[in-house]
Amino acid sequence: MPLSQQQRQMVIEALQKRNLPGSCQVCKHNSWVLDEHITYISLSEPGGPFTIGGPSMPCVPLVCGNCGNTLLFNLVVLGVWETLLKK
Repeated sequence: MPLSQQQRQMVIEALQKRNLPGSCQVCKHNSWVLDEHITYISLSEPGGPFTIGGPSMPCVPLVCGNCGNTLLFNLVVLGVWETLLKK
């Protein structure tokens, strides 16, 4: 399910509060686009099996509108994950 406009704004404000992301490290442009979906990075123990439905890290992709470079920001670290779950 896509993030609502209110949820997207919450993420944008959390990024801006931390002065992120700045210019793209690849092309030096500053034309970021916040993806409307949450990306989950699957977590596993070193050498352990991949488990569908196992632990994951919720992130939001930020994509450079010029070159496509993609940054992933952890929603827990940004402090918005618990609030996003309630909306």
